[in-house]
Amino acid sequence: MANSIYETHIMRENHLPFIFHAQSTAEFESKGIGLPNWHENIEILFCTEGSGKVQCDTKFWDFSVGDTVVVNSDTFHTIISDTKVTYNCIIIDKSFLEENGIPVSTLRFNEYVNDPEVFETHKKIFDALKFKKQNEEFWSLALIRSEVLKLMVLLCQKHLDKDYDASEIKSVSCERVKKVMLFIHDNLSKQLTLDEISNHIGISKYHLSREFKDWTGKTIFDSINILKCKEAREMLINGARVSETAAACGFESLSYFSRTFKKYMGILPSDCLKKTEQR
Repeated sequence: MANSIYETHIMRENHLPFIFHAQSTAEFESKGIGLPNWHENIEILFCTEGSGKVQCDTKFWDFSVGDTVVVNSDTFHTIISDTKVTYNCIIIDKSFLEENGIPVSTLRFNEYVNDPEVFETHKKIFDALKFKKQNEEFWSLALIRSEVLKLMVLLCQKHLDKDYDASEIKSVSCERVKKVMLFIHDNLSKQLTLDEISNHIGISKYHLSREFKDWTGKTIFDSINILKCKEAREMLINGARVSETAAACGFESLSYFSRTFKKYMGILPSDCLKKTEQR
């Protein structure tokens, strides 16, 4: 099963070691079922429409049109909204930055950035992407790379967290919560109990439950169901049968699967199949 909790990024073009998402929406997060994830590459979010909040570890930053949020390496993060928030996203490969003299492993940027110059530079990056798609000019790759570097130079010049200590130990509780989420994800087909999870982590189930809720805003059992439903949705989109999907994701019966999927995804599993067929 694909791991949607700890993200491993695959850069499709060697000369463009970036991932771009244009006009993404916090569709499921807006329904209250977003779960944080984390990865080693820097991710930069630019709000283009609506409003919401971005969680970075235990902090929640307001996120509205014109705002930028920098998700630093190995930071627990997600986007939430009571209504709908639309954003552009750039994920930059760590090695690209280090090759250009930006030691990202030992740096931290301010997470919340409200800087028109930064926001305009991000627009130039997406304009350069459009240009590349519409033209065959040999220098279009260099244009995109140079605009991404301009963005990172701006962040280095104006938005470094100067109080950051690279030797500071990451929160033990945060690391425990990550371990829980990975354990759940690796055992989605099983009927996990709180005792099993807490024994695996090595602390009391009561302490673990409180800690998990503090970091994710969700109970452990809600998170189990959310992960199961997200995995089920991916399977259904890729053509799996409803019965096959329910069994693979550890649901006891088709009726329970349908109720749970409807609760968290807002549609029935069969509706998900219909949408896939319509595409």
